[in-house]
Amino acid sequence: MKTRYFHSLLSLVTASLLLAACGSSDPGTAPATDTAEQTAPAAADTAVTETTVDPRYADAIGSHDFGGEDFHFLLCGDGDPYNWSEIDVLSEGETGETINDGIYARNLALEERLNIKITGLFDMNATTTLTKTVSAGDDAYDAAWLRLDAAGPAAQTGAVYDWHDVPQVDLTKAYWDQSIIRDLSIGGKVYYLTGDISTIDNQATWIMMFNKNMVNEYDMEDPYTLVREGKWTLDKFSEMTKDIARDINGDGKYTIDDMYGLSTTIDTIYGLFYSTGLSFISKDSDDLPYFDLDMQKAQDVLERTAEIFNEGNRTLVASRITSQTSDVISGIRQAFFEDRALFYAEVMFHVANLRQMETDFGIIPQPKYDEAQKDYITFVNPAGSCLTVPITVGNVEQSGIVLEAMASESYRHLTPAYYNTALQQKYTRDDESAEMLDLLLQNRVYDLAMIYSWGNINASYRALADKNDTDLSSLVAKREKQVVSGIEKFLAAFETE
Repeated sequence: MKTRYFHSLLSLVTASLLLAACGSSDPGTAPATDTAEQTAPAAADTAVTETTVDPRYADAIGSHDFGGEDFHFLLCGDGDPYNWSEIDVLSEGETGETINDGIYARNLALEERLNIKITGLFDMNATTTLTKTVSAGDDAYDAAWLRLDAAGPAAQTGAVYDWHDVPQVDLTKAYWDQSIIRDLSIGGKVYYLTGDISTIDNQATWIMMFNKNMVNEYDMEDPYTLVREGKWTLDKFSEMTKDIARDINGDGKYTIDDMYGLSTTIDTIYGLFYSTGLSFISKDSDDLPYFDLDMQKAQDVLERTAEIFNEGNRTLVASRITSQTSDVISGIRQAFFEDRALFYAEVMFHVANLRQMETDFGIIPQPKYDEAQKDYITFVNPAGSCLTVPITVGNVEQSGIVLEAMASESYRHLTPAYYNTALQQKYTRDDESAEMLDLLLQNRVYDLAMIYSWGNINASYRALADKNDTDLSSLVAKREKQVVSGIEKFLAAFETE
C-alpha cells in the first residue's frame, strides 16, 4: 500500500512541511489538476532507486522483449480529471508537473524494460464498452480501468479475469491495495485492483478538514490531539459543529453566504456510516457476501448523522443550494475558504483547491463511533477507478507481466511524485496533517453493496439521514429482501462462470 511508502517518507520531509498550502460522486465533484508552478524537485529526482526498494515492493518479473508492441488500455472517463477519468496511465512527455512527470518516468522505465508501448483510449462508458467487446469475442484491450461504481457488470457477466488467474501477478505484494482485495473479493475471487499503479484511489478517499482560525476563535479542543488520543468521535464531532451557525447577513435565512459548523455533500453520510465501523454486507468463511447490519448501532449513527445534517442549520449541504449557485461544489468549498465553515468534508483531491486559502487548515480522518473503537476508518468513494483484465485478452500472461511490472515501477516513480506534490504543495500546511494522511490511509474500506447496488440500500440510508428521517426499521423491512435477492442472483450467476 502507498501508506507504507508515505510512512518512510514522512521522516525525510518533516522539516520541510511547513509550506504555503497548497469528492464525492455528486455532480460537480471532481479532481483538481496541478497547474501551480512547481517548486519541489521533479519526479525523477524523488523516485525510489533500485537499492532502496522494500522487498515487498520488488516484483519478480525481470526483463522481457515484447517486440515494441502496443499495450492497450481502456480508460474510464474522457481524459478530463473533473470527470473522474483514469489519468494516471498516459503521458506524452515531461512538462514540469510533478505527477505527469512521475507517470512519464514510470512508463519510460516500463517500456524500456519490456519493449512495449503504453497506449490507451478514454471512454465515458468504459464498462459497457468492455462488456460489449468481450461479448463479441474481441481482444481490443489488454487491460481496462473502470469506475468502481459502474464496474459491477464486468464481473457479474464474467467479462474480466479473476486476478488469481492472471499469470505473473502477485497479489501479496504491497504495491497492490490489500483493502480492495479484502473487501471486494467474492468466494476468494478478485476482479478489481488498484494500488500504487494509480493515485485515484487516494484521491477518492473521504477526509475531513478543519479551520484552525475558527477552532481558536471558538476556543475548541485541538482536533489533532483528539485524533491522537482516540477521542475524535461522532459525539465530539456533533458537539463541535452544534453552535457555530450564524445568519451573517441578517436576512433571516440560512444561505450559501452564512456560517456553518460543516460544509459538505450528502456523501459525508456514507463517510460517517463507514467511519463508525458499520457495513451493510459481511462475508462468511467462504468469502461469500450476506446482508448484515448492526441495527442498534446503525440506528444510533443514523440519528446522530441526521441531527448533524438537519438540526440548528449547522450544515451547508451541496445538494440544498442548487437554487443559489450553478456550482454547488465550489459553493460549499468557498464557505470553508472564507472562514464560514468550521469543518469541510470531501474527497482527498479537493484539498488542492484550497492552496490559495489564507487561513491555515488541518486534515483529519472521519470520526470514530466511540473511544472504544480501535481504528479510524476511511471510506473510499466508488467514483474512483479499478483495474481489470478482459477475459478475451489475446495474451493474458503478457498482461500479467506488464501490469505487475507497472505496479512495481509506479511505486518507484508515481507514488513518490504523488506524495511529493501532496505533502509539499497541496495537501498539508503542517507536520500534523502529514501524520493524519498516513493514519487515514491505513484503514480504508470499500463496499460490495455500492459496487453491485444490491437493493439500493446504501443510497436509501443516505436519503433517510439527508431528509431527517430516522425510521431505519422501516427502511430495512422494505429493502432487506431486495438486498438478499440481489446477492442470491449475483451468486447464482457467479457460480455458473
